[in-house]
Formats: sequence, C-alpha cells, structure tokens
Amino acid sequence: MAPECLLQMANCQWEKAYAMGMPTMLSDERKALFRASVLESAQLYEDLLAHYPEASQAQEAIPAIARNLFTLVLHRLLPEEAATAYFQQAQMRHRNDSITRSRLAFSLGSYLLKNQEKDKALLAFKEAFSINPAVRLSAVMLADYAEALKDAQLMPEAEEIYNKIIAQYADDPQAIAPAWFGIADIKYRQDDFQAAQQAFEKVLQEFPWYEPGKQGKVKLATILERHKDYAAAEQMFTEVWKQERGEARISAMLGVSRCQIARAEEFRQQGSIASMKTMIKAADDNVSKIIILYEAFPDYVSEALKLKGQLYELSENPVQARETYDRLLREYKNYPAAKEALEQLQKLGGPLTAPGVGP
Repeated sequence: MAPECLLQMANCQWEKAYAMGMPTMLSDERKALFRASVLESAQLYEDLLAHYPEASQAQEAIPAIARNLFTLVLHRLLPEEAATAYFQQAQMRHRNDSITRSRLAFSLGSYLLKNQEKDKALLAFKEAFSINPAVRLSAVMLADYAEALKDAQLMPEAEEIYNKIIAQYADDPQAIAPAWFGIADIKYRQDDFQAAQQAFEKVLQEFPWYEPGKQGKVKLATILERHKDYAAAEQMFTEVWKQERGEARISAMLGVSRCQIARAEEFRQQGSIASMKTMIKAADDNVSKIIILYEAFPDYVSEALKLKGQLYELSENPVQARETYDRLLREYKNYPAAKEALEQLQKLGGPLTAPGVGP
C-alpha cells in the first residue's frame, strides 16, 4: 500500500495547489503557497521513484515531476534555471541509484520538451539510456522520446519507437492511440499527405475519445492550407472550431487566422483594399481572443502573437508590430514562433527603446 499512499499524497498536493485557482489570478502570498505545494508534490513523486522503483505507480511519477516543474515555469513561479537545477540536484540525491537517476533524466527530458527546449530534451533522453540502458518506461514516456526524435527530424527512429509502443501495448488503447497519432504526424511532416490522411482518419475513427487525436482534423485542414487553397482550408478549420473544444478548437482558430491573413495578402496584391481590411479585422479578432483567453496554452498564444505582428505589418503599423514581436521574444523565447518573430523584428529595425518610441 505504501506506493499507492505516496502517489495519493503527491496527487493531493498537486490538486491542493490547483484548488486555489489559476496561478495568474492569485495574490503573491497565495502564489507562494501554490509554488510550495507543487514542489512538495514533486518531492513526493521523487520519493516514490526512489523507494518503490518496481511499483506501477513509479511510472506515473516520471511524467508527473516534469508536469509539476513545467507548470511553475509556465506561470512564472520558478525560473527556467531553477527548474533545471531541481532535476540536477535530484539526480545528485540519487547518484548511486542508476534506475532512479535514469528516470529523473527522462523526466528532465519530458520537462524540456514541454518547455520547447527540444534539442536539450533529446540529449536528456539519451542520457537516461546511457545511465541505464535497461530502464523500464511507460508508453507515455516512450511517446515523449519519440516526440523529441521527431523534432530532431529523426523520423525513422521516432516511427520505430511508436511501432514499439503499438506492439508492446497492443491491448491498451490509451497507449496506442497516441502512437498511431504520432505515426500520422510523421507522415504529415514528411509531406506524405495521402498516408497522413489515412492515419489521421484511423485515429479519428478508432479512437474518437482521444482528445489530441482531434488535432487530426486540424492537420487535414492544414494540408489544404499548405497547398494554398486558403478558402477551402478556412472553411474546414471553421468547421473544427465550431465542432470541437480544447486544443483542437484553439488550433483551428489559429488556422482560420492564418488563412485570413493569407487571403488579406492576396487582396492587397489585387488592389482590393476593402476586402483586405475586412480580412485583417476578422483575423485580428481571432488572434486577440487567443492571446487573451488562452494564456495557459503558450504554444498557441506565441503563434497568435506572431500572427498579430503580421497583421500590424499588413496594416502598415510597424511600431506596434515591433512591440508585438518583442513581447513574443521576451515571454515565449523557446517557442517556434519566436524564431520568425526575431527575423521580422530585425527587418523592422529591432526592439523599440521604449514603448511607442522608435529607434
């Protein structure tokens, strides 16, 4: 019963923190309590890993520690450096225990993946295997490893991991649904759109309860977008937006906005200024909603800020474009949108020396 009790205690500390409300809405005093509770939860998960390595509950602790630390970083309750230091110190606490050290390295990789530090994540995963090549990992952690391999463009290796999950966990739909979705995403990234479409549709049909799988609908619309059929893509994104909830809905909102921006640019080139302005306003309304309402989803907010900057550029408002790109780089520097924002910011003259003031 001891591992079950430790897991329950760790989960209770996590739930206690979120029972206080969203961290961004808390007073400084309650933010400190939130932070302390989440760190206490992480420590209990670590104790579970160390004292009961063979228990099934230990597998749950690995991603949970990563989740806890990322949550604190996401809500700016812990600096990134402190989060990384936590894992380093944890590994030192268990330096004579290769099983726990390996799992902590894997948890670090999962945290780094969540924090969009993908190159570092892959290194952490590889370190985990070097510490203990026989480390036993759950399907969740293997899927994280495959995700890091995908982001490193190591598609065959990633697909091998997904196929390993499908083979080893054939009777566990909770495990194989993400694996099939991962394979679909590989085909999509390889521009094998026919295979991607078949795989996404398989996930949607066979695992309709799998929430991330609904992103398959978004990916199918994105295929149209990548073929520059913006009107059809916008229509498909809009259908997903109206039908779904959660991340699929936000992702579809972004897709609609991207298509509207592309169409606005087409109207500009055609000299249809009124139509261009209509599209700009529609896109601006959408990205503004994402920025305001979905702060807890940094992947999407960062892209929305990038699109907001593009809209300012289309509207010939370079000062606000620079302010927006600068905000993106300050608040979401690890996210993919930041790279494009930096390029655009440099083209526009770099960050403003003060709000509303040019160089």
